[in-house]
Formats: sequence, C-alpha cells, structure tokens
Amino acid sequence: MIYATVRQISASWYRIVVREGQDHEAAVKQAMRQVQFYLYDLGLGNEDAKMYLSAAHEAVTQMLDLDNIQN
Repeated sequence: MIYATVRQISASWYRIVVREGQDHEAAVKQAMRQVQFYLYDLGLGNEDAKMYLSAAHEAVTQMLDLDNIQN
C-alpha cells in the first residue's frame, strides 16, 4: 500500500509542478520532497525509505516518458 501511495504522490506532484510551468528538475525535486514528507509522517526514514524513494523516482521517470510520447 505504501509503495502504491508513494508512486501516486510523486507522479501527481510531478504533474502539478510541470503544469505550473516549471522545468523537469524543479518538478522532480518537489515530487521527491512530497514523498519524503509522507514517508517521514509514517515514521520511515533513511534506510527504511530507500525502496519507497526508488519507487517514487521510477514513477516520475514514467511520467516524463509519457510526456515525451504525447509531445
């Protein structure tokens, strides 16, 4: 459940930031920050959060790939 939620949070925040007109780097940074806040709220940090952060980054990469296909 956490894995799916982390992917959704990162993909959603990536899309929000891009639609606000910011670049890819800013969108990734904000998406990952939001995921870190979520994981911190769950009491997951450092080593415990690594796999979830990896999943979040993967979701953001997939969003970028979808954007490139659509354009």
